Amino acid sequence: METLDLTWFNSQEKIEEKYDRFYRSDVEKLGITFIYINTDNEICITRKQQVKLNKSILNRRELVNIIRDNRKLNGVNHSLYALLKFNFISSAESILNDDLMGDHFDVISNVQDIIFQKTIKELESVNHLYIVLKPKSRMFTKRVKITHKKRNTRRRKL
Repeated sequence: METLDLTWFNSQEKIEEKYDRFYRSDVEKLGITFIYINTDNEICITRKQQVKLNKSILNRRELVNIIRDNRKLNGVNHSLYALLKFNFISSAESILNDDLMGDHFDVISNVQDIIFQKTIKELESVNHLYIVLKPKSRMFTKRVKITHKKRNTRRRKL
């Protein structure tokens, strides 16, 4: 039996190895930015942190724990105002063709598992999750006092 010559295949593999970082792969690390807004709707402080993802998914439990750990700032409790996801999903071909427009930004309406699509390995650091937090406002509900009015009725004398 004849042996197969793999030199061509091995040389092609070495050439392709240089370009592996430009192929799409799962997102392993994710940057999270916490944006704290004051009562006047102005950004007062931002915080950043890195999180490792499992199969490009940030599960709900991890997300809730991250929000819970970072909701207090200077002794003031903050509540979740918005979740914004930036996932850069363009391919290497579209970048070479200057076609960078796409739907990379999503507003997440409820706390759930966040799935990031495959992205170019070299641009993985661009993928980001923005968590906007607002101070908890006290509910000032007007208290209604119920008073019983005494009805004074006059009787006419006939």
